[in-house]
Amino acid sequence: MIKRFIFTLFVLFSTLTITAQNNYSVWLEKGEDFKVVTETDLSGERNYNYIYGEIVTDNNQTTSAYLQILREQKWWDAPVMIHAEFRSFLTDIEKVDNVYLIGTAFRVLDKNAGFLDVQTLYRHDGKSNCQVTLLSVWNYKRFMYSMYTDFYGMDKFYAYSENRFFFQICKNIRIGANIELSNHVINPDGFKCRPLGILRFDL
Repeated sequence: MIKRFIFTLFVLFSTLTITAQNNYSVWLEKGEDFKVVTETDLSGERNYNYIYGEIVTDNNQTTSAYLQILREQKWWDAPVMIHAEFRSFLTDIEKVDNVYLIGTAFRVLDKNAGFLDVQTLYRHDGKSNCQVTLLSVWNYKRFMYSMYTDFYGMDKFYAYSENRFFFQICKNIRIGANIELSNHVINPDGFKCRPLGILRFDL
């Protein structure tokens, strides 16, 4: 029932006209493994749309793939949007359930600098029935910082955060670093910090 409800919201949202600023990028991340990432960001006055995909390889073998799609929409002036989201994680190591999320997002927006999204969500995946997510992007001259952090859990406390720092070296190329922080996500036994280097291409 929950899956059908969230899918219906996606279909409804996708039929709406999107007047947005479009940002497309592809980047490579290298740490313990190697990631190829693609990101699409569509930001309108009353909606926000985000598509993220990654493929992870280790020793030239594909070990996992991840897809995240979210849509936020409002029909009013208050800085609160309806949020619907789908996440799918494919791996040859273990079976991971798809994640369906529905809730609200409160946005603090600075049109010149960036935004902070505070999302309170119902989570459907067998691990938890609630989640708080922070999503943020900020720009200053040649520097950019982007972050998303999830907090959720029932039997144990899960947290996962990616903090990306970029420096623009020319119009379409940035270099940077990603600091992954997790509790019971990357490392099932507890906390782990994992740094990665990034080469990003803005299309």
